[in-house]
Amino acid sequence: MSNNDSTGDATGSDAGEVVGKVRKSADRKNSAVRRVAQAADTGDKRDRSVTNRLGFPAIVGLVTLLGLLLVTYAAATRAEKVSPAVGEHWHAVYGVYDCTLNSGEGGYLPGFQSTVDEEGIHSHQDGLMHIHPWNASSTGTNATLRVFHDAMQISVDDTSIALDNGRVLSNGAETCDGEPAVLQVLKWQFWFEAQAGTNPEVFTSGFDEIKYDNDREVYVYAYAPVDAEVPLPPAERFDLLESVSPLIQSQGPVASETQTFNVPEADESDEGDG
Repeated sequence: MSNNDSTGDATGSDAGEVVGKVRKSADRKNSAVRRVAQAADTGDKRDRSVTNRLGFPAIVGLVTLLGLLLVTYAAATRAEKVSPAVGEHWHAVYGVYDCTLNSGEGGYLPGFQSTVDEEGIHSHQDGLMHIHPWNASSTGTNATLRVFHDAMQISVDDTSIALDNGRVLSNGAETCDGEPAVLQVLKWQFWFEAQAGTNPEVFTSGFDEIKYDNDREVYVYAYAPVDAEVPLPPAERFDLLESVSPLIQSQGPVASETQTFNVPEADESDEGDG
C-alpha cells in the first residue's frame, strides 16, 4: 500500500472519530436539554398543583368571610329597622275596665290625664296611646307598656294597678259575680280584630314588658274575674283612632313631674259597651 493510501485512511479515521465525538456531545447536550425541560415541566405542574391546593381553601374562606359579613350587615340593618322606630307614629286604643263599676255591672274609667312625654310614648287624655319614639330607649323591643305607664304616672305590677286618681285595683280585693277580680291585659294586634270579636291575647303578668307590635292595636286593662266577658272600650275611641293622623304629635319631649289630675268619675250610666 502506498503512502498516499495510508495517509488517506488515517485522515478518514480521524474525521470519523471527530464526527462521532461531535454527535455524542450533541446527544449529551440534547439529553441534558430534555432533562432540564422535563424538570421545568414537572416543577411547573407541581407549582400549579400546590397553587390549586392552596387556592381552593382560600377561595372557600373568602366566600365564607363575605357571607358572614353580609349576614352581620343584614342583621344590623334589621335591628335598625325594628318598629316602632324614630320617625314612625303609631296609635292604639286603650281602656281601663273595672267590673265593680255601675253596681257590679262594670264599666270603663276615664282616660289617663298625664301629659308627660319624655320618650315619645304618651297620651293626649283621649283614650289613645300615641307611640312615636324620640330615641332608641323607646324604639323596637324597648317600646313597651312600661314607657306608657311611666308617662301616665301610674304604677303597674303583676297583681295591681295604681291609677292616676289614687285608686288601686288589686287582685282579690273585690269580687264580681261572686268571683275575685284580678288584673289582666287584653291585647288585639289590630283594631278590626277586636271589633270582629276575635279573642285577644290575655296577659296575667309581666304587664310592663308587653311590646307594641303594630300600628292600631287595642289594649284593655281589665279588672275582672278570669275568663269574664269584657266589653270593648267606648266606640268614640275607635272613631278617634280612625281619624288621627301621624302629623298630630307632640312638638317635643315633655318632662316628667308630679301632676295633680282632676279625673272625672266614671259615668255610672256607661256600661262600657261603647
